[in-house]
Amino acid sequence: MKRAWFEESFGERYLRLYAHRDSEEAGRALDTLFPRHTLAGRTALDLACGAGRYLRLLHERGAHATGVDLSAVLLQEARLRFLSQGVAAPLVRADMRQLPFGHASFDVTLSMFTSFGYFQTKAEHAQLALEMARVTSAIIVLDLPDHLSLAASLVPRSERRLEDRRVLEERHMEADPRRVVKRIAICAPGTDEVVERYEERVMLFEREEIAEMFEAAGFSIVDTLGDYSGAEWVAGQSPRMILRLQRRKHA
Repeated sequence: MKRAWFEESFGERYLRLYAHRDSEEAGRALDTLFPRHTLAGRTALDLACGAGRYLRLLHERGAHATGVDLSAVLLQEARLRFLSQGVAAPLVRADMRQLPFGHASFDVTLSMFTSFGYFQTKAEHAQLALEMARVTSAIIVLDLPDHLSLAASLVPRSERRLEDRRVLEERHMEADPRRVVKRIAICAPGTDEVVERYEERVMLFEREEIAEMFEAAGFSIVDTLGDYSGAEWVAGQSPRMILRLQRRKHA
């Protein structure tokens, strides 16, 4: 059986391809979402934590944070970074659709940098919403692209350098279901011969679709931000759609 794209694309090369996603950006996002005092003492889950740029900052802000990722390569990079900084951070390898935690294990769950949308169908994402809600007692944060802005600004083809290699990137939108597809080709040093290929396929959502999925899981949207500085979200104008959801209180 062919492996899913997310089982192949998050390796050592990914760390260099996305090196521009740094801790400064993550810090701005957390400062906006959670003023510093609001995370102290809380349990937090960093879903699809990668190499741990958000996870480290959660710890610095006093949260008891755990990171989960499917990529053994990215988790090992996170371990090495944390060891070098003297940080003790629980890191767990797991599929986000089947989290190895009990009911309401965390006060807060964060899904940052478009890590909600990896799967083939909307039904799979609705099930993921249920699983995120199952392990979360209070707050869920989803950091997604605004799909209208993404479609309007999409660059079909681009080229850049990665050390001594050419990196060719192609992007397109699919309509049913709504999805952005990015294909990455990496050439051998000093040549045009493609030696590595990667693909990213991310489903895109309307705000109402997210609301419906998480309402069914017991959470409601309390606010929607348009970028990491906290600007108001405007459909078709904002680069991001960052949703804060809160568990509904039973009457």
